[in-house]
Order: sequence, then structure tokens, then C-alpha cells
Amino acid sequence: MIDSVGIINTVGGSTPGGSGVGDNGPPANAQFNFPNKITFDSEGNLFIAEKNSSRIREIVNPLSGFSGADVVLASEDGSELYQFDPNGRHLKTINASNCYFCKI
Repeated sequence: MIDSVGIINTVGGSTPGGSGVGDNGPPANAQFNFPNKITFDSEGNLFIAEKNSSRIREIVNPLSGFSGADVVLASEDGSELYQFDPNGRHLKTINASNCYFCKI
């Protein structure tokens, strides 16, 4: 993905891959079989079409409900995330110990 300032970020896996390699795990472990199209839904989930396997795979937004303007801080042990608005007001605390970043 290319962000608003032109920095390229890998959001999931590598190629070449077999169909379904990395399913139900972290996006970095996914392998794609000739990805050729991407799109996002209104919740921020990423859909990747694989040409050679005729599949559409999904990388879910692990922080749905967060806006780009929010500030998110992790607890020292990483088990919780704290969401703040741009004015520093605490909005919510999320249990992050069971977060998975992908349901490919």
C-alpha cells in the first residue's frame, strides 16, 4: 500500500504462493497467487483478488472503529490498546491480547 506521503508499506504476505497459504493467520504469513486487484470496503477491510487461483482474500482491519486522526497507544505489555481523540480525550480501551490481523 502507498500512504498519503508516498511511503510503500507491505500489508500482507508475498508472492508467489499457493492458494490458501497463510489463511487464518497474520497477513505477513500469507502468500498470494498472482494478486491482480485490490479494493477496500467501508470498514477498512482490504480485499485482494488472486488471478491464478480465482479467489478473493480479505485482510480485516484489526482496529475497526479507529479514525486516522485518533492516537492509539499500547500498554507496556501490549495486552491493551488505548484510543484517544486528537484533543487527548480517552475514547476507549481495547483488549489486544487476542487480536488477529487477518482472516484471509
